[in-house]
Amino acid sequence: MDVFSSLTSHSSCPHLYHQSTYSSNSTVPNETTTATGISQVILRHYNYTGRLQNRTISATQAPISVSMSVFLFFSAFIILENLLVLVAVISRIRHSRRWVYVCIANITLSDLLTGAAYLVNICMSGNQTFRLTPALWLFREGMLFVALAASIFSLLLIAVERYTTMMKPLPQKSTRKTYYRIYGLVGLCWVLALVIGFLPLLGWNCVCSLDGCSTLLPLYSKSYIFFSLIIFFLILLTIG
Repeated sequence: MDVFSSLTSHSSCPHLYHQSTYSSNSTVPNETTTATGISQVILRHYNYTGRLQNRTISATQAPISVSMSVFLFFSAFIILENLLVLVAVISRIRHSRRWVYVCIANITLSDLLTGAAYLVNICMSGNQTFRLTPALWLFREGMLFVALAASIFSLLLIAVERYTTMMKPLPQKSTRKTYYRIYGLVGLCWVLALVIGFLPLLGWNCVCSLDGCSTLLPLYSKSYIFFSLIIFFLILLTIG
């Protein structure tokens, strides 16, 4: 079965659809609320991990709160700020073929993606969370992991290249071979970031296994969270 269809198929996790016990401290819709677009799988995972405590689930879209407006403003500011920096760096690359500008453009792009990922996450949070399919929920959170991984890999690339330059200084203008190598490493950064960030969407999740779910991210497997923390810690240690 296809990965995306398996995340939205009732038959793939039948035991999740025949349980109707919810926490008494939360207000959730009954089985008929599936007609309103509320996902029962998301509800069960949030309930199992305790994320529905003292929380009311509504079938209508809640108005934007002050705190959400502030986060939306900062996310938009991050996007615009990094977009300006990216345009400035790219225009500089056209006049100077130094590889360091490629690295700066790369980390700026990853930070821009971070702002965009937070903006999407905020817009798809709150009551909107329970209208998402498991695949969309995993994509929403996966974007944040991709942005984080891309940013950390970009820092690692800059650290390695700075160290290499100090040990073996290069001419003011990079050679064609060095330039191609930098582009290759930048591409590798994004491939690794996409793979690590979207591993849950590709199957490493707990959609059909409540026992292995993370409390913070109810559809994420604890083993995946641990794996990501180890990878990021090792990268930061290498940068240090």
